[in-house]
This record gives sequence, C-alpha cells and structure tokens, in this order.
Amino acid sequence: MLADYLPSEDNAEYREKLEELSAYEASIAARYPAVCADCAPKVQERISERDQFARSWSLGKWLELKKKASLADLADGQGARGAKASVSPSDLIPSNTKGGLHSATTVRLGIASRISGIVDSEHGSRLVMAVFVLVNASIWAGYLAVCLNPVAAASSVQLFRDRIQSQPFSIYTASAALLALFVTPKLLLKCSRFDPLKRSSDKARTRKMRVEATGLQLWRLSQQIILFVRITILILTAVASLRADMLDNGICWLQRDPTQLLWLSALTMLASETSITLLAASQLRLHSPTPLQLVSKPIVPNGAPSRIDFANDPLLTNLSLCAAAPQSSQSNGFGMATAGSQEDNDTVLPRPQRDADGDAVMQDAATYTARRASISSEQGWEQCSPQIAPAPARPSVSTWSSNSFAPASAATSTSINRSNTRCPPKKYNDFQLGPQRFWEPQNPTGLEDVFGRAVSLDDGPPQHAEQRDDAEGGGGSWSKWFGSS
Repeated sequence: MLADYLPSEDNAEYREKLEELSAYEASIAARYPAVCADCAPKVQERISERDQFARSWSLGKWLELKKKASLADLADGQGARGAKASVSPSDLIPSNTKGGLHSATTVRLGIASRISGIVDSEHGSRLVMAVFVLVNASIWAGYLAVCLNPVAAASSVQLFRDRIQSQPFSIYTASAALLALFVTPKLLLKCSRFDPLKRSSDKARTRKMRVEATGLQLWRLSQQIILFVRITILILTAVASLRADMLDNGICWLQRDPTQLLWLSALTMLASETSITLLAASQLRLHSPTPLQLVSKPIVPNGAPSRIDFANDPLLTNLSLCAAAPQSSQSNGFGMATAGSQEDNDTVLPRPQRDADGDAVMQDAATYTARRASISSEQGWEQCSPQIAPAPARPSVSTWSSNSFAPASAATSTSINRSNTRCPPKKYNDFQLGPQRFWEPQNPTGLEDVFGRAVSLDDGPPQHAEQRDDAEGGGGSWSKWFGSS
C-alpha cells in the first residue's frame, strides 16, 4: 500500500503525498489492528489465497506482453534468415575465382553443411536419436560378442595387428587409422552430448508452454563418464595394435589368463555402461511448474541455486510488513537512511536486485514495440547498450522494510542520466514478482481491500452505501481478480 501510494517523482502530486506519507502510514496502522494468535492461521490463509489471485493475474498480463515481444523477435529472425538464404554460397566467392575452384568450394560447403546437419546433436531430431541408439547398440553388441566368445575376439585382434604390421603403408592401414583417430572419437563425442529432452522441450515451447527438465545433470554426468572410459579403451586398443610387447608385458604383470581377462573386461564394461545409462534415463522428467512457482521462484534449468534466497524473504514469511525489524536510528523523518548508513549496510547486507518485484521486466515488455520502432537501423540496434533505465527508488519506512534506499535526489539524477540512452530490452533471468507490486503501481492494486477482507474474515459485499460507492469507483474492477464478488 505504501509502494502504490507514492506516484512517480515527475507527478505534480508527488511532493504533496510525500509530505502526507507519515499520516498515511499512521492511518494504515490504525485501520488494521493486531491479529490474535487464534485468528492468525485464518488470516494468513486468506492473505495467501488473495495473493495467489493477484499473482496469477499479474503473471497473465506479463506473459501476454512477453508473447507479443517474442512474436516481434520471431518475425525479425525470420526476415534475417530469409535474407541469409537469398545469398547463395556462390555469392560469397569472388567473381575472379576460377571455375574449378568455384565448383569445388561450393561442393565442399554443401557436403560440410549436410554432414553437420546429420551429426548435429543440438536440435534433438529423430535422426540424431537414431545415431545415438545405433552407436551405443553397436558398442554394446561388441561387448556382448567378446563375452560370449573371448577366444575369437582375441584371435581377431591378433589378425588385425599382424596385417597392420605386415602392410604399414596400405589402404587398409590408412582406413583403420582414419576410423580410429577421427570418425570414432567424433561419434563418441556426439553421443555424449545428446540431449534426450531437447525435442520434447522444443515441442512444448512451440505450443507456448513453459516446462522444466529434471535429471538432465545426472544424464550429462553419466555420458561424460562413459565417454572417458570409451576413449581410454580406444587408446589402449590402438597402443596394443602397434606395440605387442607392451600388451604382453601388461598381461604378465597382471598374472592372469588373457582370455579370462578379456572376458571379465568386456562383461564389466557392458554391465556398467548399460546400468549407468538406464539409471540416468529413468531420472529424466519434463514437467510444467506450478503457477505459484512461476511467480515466486525463478526456474533454474541446470539445478544451480539462485543468487537470492527468496524463500526466507520477509514478504513471504511474515504475516504483516509491520513485523519487520526497525532500522537504525540514523534516518530522517520518512525512515530513509543516510548515505553513511547506506554504505555500512551495503557492506553487511547486499542490496536486492531492482527487478525483485517484476516491475522493470513488465515495463520493458510494455514499451518493447515502441522502442523497436524508434530505432531506424539494425546497426544502431546492435550497437546500443543493453541496459534498462530503472525507475527511481521508492522511499521506505523503518517499520515497513528492512532495506535502506538512497535519497530521492540521487535516484532522480541517476534516472535522468540513464533515460537519455535508448537501448534494447534486457533478458531478466531471475525474474521475481513480489506480493506488494502488481501490474500498474501508479494505479490502486486492491491490496488494501485484500488485507481488509482478510482481517475481517468477510467475503461479502460492503453493506453501507459509502463503502459500496468506493468499491464500485476505486476497487470494484479489481474484485474479480481476488476471488470476491
């Protein structure tokens, strides 16, 4: 309520309302008495219920404008891709190049693009999944064949080694070296980077659904372990094929039968790789987060912890904002700390992010189209600094918030200096909507009505004519968003 009471500093009523801020705070404290211990659970439940309605409505408005901004970006991206597609690879080669070199370069570029499209594991297509399945099935089939007949496998390796040693400069040796040094490591690397949830998540985003992946870190870790073991086996096989004496010395040092050692190694590799892969695949999940999670907690795809602990925020844990601890005595009449106390507090407790309540990202989305239209050339858009001019800091009261803010004059000068630079929208990764700031802070948000109804534990319409007029004029249009008639 205090946040929505003060308008922007450019407003003509700002100075007048700032002078009456203490009286307004006193009226709020007198209007809402303390809650007893018996009524506290019901009051807390009612506040949470009303806050859920407000958050859902605010999130819907933000997603609506974000969708418009995304569609504008998509249209710009399709235009850029169309311009790139109109430029053929032959246009990139100078006109004075000879015809043979021109055709060879074109063919080489075409082959490279096709091969990269086939083995690319970023888009998660069915072809990439087929390559992943075929490579792993071939390796596991090789392990199984060695387990079933280790003598035949050992004799095959011996024949392969004898042929390479007898014909070191032949097509057979060159093909084996190319396969062992280039093709096999490339396929193993692509298989380790395969994302099984990529295709499903892309489909969900195409349908305008926000999803969260779980178990992806375990999958990537298991694939990295399997890749390391396979590369080690490939190196040992290559060394054994070139240096037979090293292999014989190693077997003698282990004092084991070569056939039994080969069988045991193949069985261990088959059991470990299949079990690790199946365990990691069983943990993969793709689910939609709850609406309250979308608003109250930023989604971290990789499972990394957030930079700010929002779970212990006083706005979400206290029954009332008046329960916050008072600030130090170095403050002016409105509870704003001085510059010296602000520096001391910054060294102890870092200042929260500007977008902790979601205002900056929603204002950014609301003015996205206008700012895009105001920039004439695409070059100027790319060279513009990606910094959003934040709104001036709100003055706080010592019993209302435990965070100290700079004086209004400093915030005004900062906003004026930053507003001279036009810049593209910034991507807010830790977007957070707080329960005190909703869609348009300059308009009544209905929070006063929410808290009043929660304390009175009455959902019915106002009985008096004056209250009915106030509800119809000021907050009547907000009642449907808070679940009251």
